[in-house]
Amino acid sequence: MTWTLRRTIVGLAVALLLGAGSFVAYALGEQQRAHVVGQGHRTTAVVTGYERNSGWPDAAEVTYEFAGARRQASIYHPWHAPPPGGTSLDVFVDPADPQRVATADGYATGWQAGLPLPLAAFAVVAALVALSGFVTTVRRQRWDAASIAPEPDAATVAVRRRGVVRRVDVWSWFFFGLLAAGTALGVWANQGSDDPLFYPAVAMFGGAAAGVYVAGTSGRIVITPRHLTVHQTFTVHTVPRGLVQSVHLAEDGVLELVIRNAAPIRVATGAAAQWGAHLNRRPAQLRAANRLRNLLVAVRPAGGGEDESVTRTYRWFTIGLAVLAGAGMAAPFVVMAVSRG
Repeated sequence: MTWTLRRTIVGLAVALLLGAGSFVAYALGEQQRAHVVGQGHRTTAVVTGYERNSGWPDAAEVTYEFAGARRQASIYHPWHAPPPGGTSLDVFVDPADPQRVATADGYATGWQAGLPLPLAAFAVVAALVALSGFVTTVRRQRWDAASIAPEPDAATVAVRRRGVVRRVDVWSWFFFGLLAAGTALGVWANQGSDDPLFYPAVAMFGGAAAGVYVAGTSGRIVITPRHLTVHQTFTVHTVPRGLVQSVHLAEDGVLELVIRNAAPIRVATGAAAQWGAHLNRRPAQLRAANRLRNLLVAVRPAGGGEDESVTRTYRWFTIGLAVLAGAGMAAPFVVMAVSRG
């Protein structure tokens, strides 16, 4: 989605209104609390429980005595969490409304007393969304305007015997590292565990790590004097160098290799699809295209091969790894189903 300047202004205006609402709610609440503290009757209250709200914030339920009667009220703080259960508080009771109490350190009755913090949080979120959306759109537009660099002069490029263009998927590597490290840490911290779900849980997280690796980081293009091989998730296309005609940019994050007398081969670059369509894959696409074109010049073709054809084989290792990943992620559910049966 293109984040226009108008949307940014609207988002910042919403953030400003929410921030102003937070300030007004805090100012009015402080005025009312100060009035109760200044004019109210002082007594002792005890925190007896909590009022859990589906939203935010929670309230502390306090019990106190006033005018010979035992009363109960819910108190909020504009910024702090409720005090622990059993805590004794000095509260001030409004004589005109005994259900209205306040403390000298900021707690008061009425859900309005808890509004400043959530309003301020929503204001910050709205501002971040507006600004990040605008910056992301500007960056994407600049990258969209960029194109593949001109093919380098063969005389200025150092000759190489082999070259590799790897898929750069930062998100997949991040989550792969996170899952792999978490799995190893869990195994180390729970050595000797007799929990029947421990090893299935290890298999699930290990399988998730393997699945992330297969989906996002296993692709690459290898250039040799005789062939160009495209390693995709589960297949390998082997193309004689004499049949490679050109490299084009397709849609966001995809390269298209034009092959003589064969269908084009499409190669994914950048973040894998499972991380969302909103990510900007254009930088990775351009870097991969420029590196591939440079390597096609640096790795001199051996000649011949025009009478050969493109072949496709399967990557049995990644296929097996994907099967193991699926089995690992299903392991805890299978164990639970068997134990219940």
